[in-house]
Amino acid sequence: MTATPLLERWFLPDARSLMLIPTSVALILYLYLTYLQLFVLRALCNWCLMSAGLTLVIFGTLIFS
Repeated sequence: MTATPLLERWFLPDARSLMLIPTSVALILYLYLTYLQLFVLRALCNWCLMSAGLTLVIFGTLIFS
């Protein structure tokens, strides 16, 4: 009976923490892909930049909320 709150606190973090992990991975991936667009391909993709911008907005919202 007393282990249930401990398990919830240790293994089931809140939704913000659960969203922060994949958003951080996506942000790092988009930073790398944007680097490739700028310096390797020397061409920009509007859809890719829009997706990276939305990921940055989501990441910022999670960090500063």
